[in-house]
Amino acid sequence: MAFIRGHPDGIYFKDALWGRLQRYALHGDINNRFTREEHQAQIDAERKLRDDQEDRRRAYLILRGVLQDAGKTDLGRKAAQLAIQCIRGISVERFGRQSDIRNADIELARCLRQP
Repeated sequence: MAFIRGHPDGIYFKDALWGRLQRYALHGDINNRFTREEHQAQIDAERKLRDDQEDRRRAYLILRGVLQDAGKTDLGRKAAQLAIQCIRGISVERFGRQSDIRNADIELARCLRQP
């Protein structure tokens, strides 16, 4: 604490540890990197990405239901293959649900390994 009190203007938090909060705090109010149109395009692209991720999750849930109903049939195998593609297309770094996605991936891979 004595060091921090002695150097109040020299303390810098590592950005990665604070989830880029400090960088935003330093530059957030003067962010003029984008024009209004570019900023709106960025917002629209982010919304589309979120929608696409949600569509993948919904498709996975539907395919998981098909797999559960079809069991160890050709249809069930095809549903599992498509479900794996959906689940692996979800960005866990940006949208969380790491453990849910990992567990789903493991479950689907097990289904495909079974004869």
